[in-house]
Amino acid sequence: MTKLVTVQADYLIKQAKAGADALQLFDSWAGLALGRLDYRRFIAPYNTMLFDMLKRAGVPVINFSTGTGAYLDDVAACGGDVVGVDWRIPLDEAWARIGADKAVQGNLDPVALLAPWRELKYQVDDVLARAAGRPGHIFNLGHGIFPTRRSTMCGVWWSMCREKINHDSSQLPHRRADHGVRRAEFAGRTAGLPVRHPLSTADHAVLEEISYNYSRIGGSLPLLEITRNRWPR
Repeated sequence: MTKLVTVQADYLIKQAKAGADALQLFDSWAGLALGRLDYRRFIAPYNTMLFDMLKRAGVPVINFSTGTGAYLDDVAACGGDVVGVDWRIPLDEAWARIGADKAVQGNLDPVALLAPWRELKYQVDDVLARAAGRPGHIFNLGHGIFPTRRSTMCGVWWSMCREKINHDSSQLPHRRADHGVRRAEFAGRTAGLPVRHPLSTADHAVLEEISYNYSRIGGSLPLLEITRNRWPR
């Protein structure tokens, strides 16, 4: 195990020297295969050694595992600047176990990207609400992305996050949140169209869903492209 740790550390440090801005250690089977006792005996000593060695990389290191909600405190104690959280535990509960001194990454259920936009929005809002605007949260999936997901829903997810975060930031002093509206107004004037506010993320999501469902029965929706061009995100 010590040899494996050494090889991994050397490889990851070279990745950082080659230009990687951050490193992530995937421990995807930890909580699915091991309970707390075995994790402490067989994994924690070597993960701690690895994270200590990676301090020489000079870039942030993410400690990611799945199924470890019952012993996230042990996972966080091994090291890393950021601790990844899967979807099996609410983000705020996980952060409390990890400690406020650590940044966290997660934890949208990957299955949400297969759901209708209303369910996706509910899931995204829940994660953001549990993060509560605290610094140190990296919004991400709670694990890998499904190959069968619809790429449009990934865009909807990202737009939802950006829209929510921009709205929250606009409540702070000396911040402006009207740049999206002003950009759309400029585009409308350039095209000789009436000036209108851009459609919301929810509106775009509905259009995407209608287009997707219609395409499954062999149809097309030319109005979708017209709407996208006239009301950009």
